[in-house]
Amino acid sequence: MRTITYAIGDIHGCLDQMLEAAAWAEADAASRGAQGLVVFLGDYVDRGTDAPGVIDALMAGPVAGHMRWLPLRGNHDDMLAKVWADPSHHLAGQWWEHGGQQTLMNYGWNPLEHPIPAHLGEWIPERHARFLAGLPLCHEDEDRIYVHAGLRGGIPLAEQEEKDMLWIRSEFLNSDWDFGRTVVHGHTPGRRNPAVTPTRINMDTGCFVTGILACGAFEPGVHEPRVRLTGQGPYESFVRGREFC
Repeated sequence: MRTITYAIGDIHGCLDQMLEAAAWAEADAASRGAQGLVVFLGDYVDRGTDAPGVIDALMAGPVAGHMRWLPLRGNHDDMLAKVWADPSHHLAGQWWEHGGQQTLMNYGWNPLEHPIPAHLGEWIPERHARFLAGLPLCHEDEDRIYVHAGLRGGIPLAEQEEKDMLWIRSEFLNSDWDFGRTVVHGHTPGRRNPAVTPTRINMDTGCFVTGILACGAFEPGVHEPRVRLTGQGPYESFVRGREFC
């Protein structure tokens, strides 16, 4: 039985859209008599409303026997895991300012009632932090490489640095380097996403702003995916020029 790979963009705590996208992938694979592999492109926490629900759903995995889920690690997931393990980590301030406060509020922390925790374990369970820390950085098949942020041109996949795979932006987006396979990624939201170029496909629709999450169905040997946008929101009003990390 053939396998269709589905890629879902940055979720950022948007549980309803994630479940809708996964359900579409499940139904699509079944309708085509195929097995399905759903690759989640990272960033499950921060900025949205239900990071705990997203993590629990990912940990549980799919119910349907013809489906498999493969969550990749994003930079926000990585920051949370590192700060959970070490409150003095140099990423602590960046995480706090770029969604960490919202994530703690997802877990019940109220800034008007509770002090800033000395350790995230006061609110975020260890199983969630360990799950995020253990996620792989990329997935590859014959046609594509799936990664959260992107890759640095001229460097073999096995030698890519973790920082680039989680954080790279302009050096990757402005490059036409051919890695021999299409790079499917998220990390950089935009009004025109999913954006397809000859060398890469950006799946990040900025769900926490737009209310819309993209799921792409990647058939073997076919460059451009079939795309389903799930959820509801003012997608056309996506604000250009915002600062994201």
